[in-house]
Amino acid sequence: QRPEPDLNGKPNSNKKGKTWENIKGLLHRILEELFAPPTIAA
Repeated sequence: QRPEPDLNGKPNSNKKGKTWENIKGLLHRILEELFAPPTIAA
């Protein structure tokens, strides 16, 4: 039984999972800042 890639936030490998959570958080924040304020760009 192979460990499946972790997409639900269950700690498979704790360090890697934590790093991935941080990366996802950063990407989410960047995307929000890019797409959230269209009023400034317009």
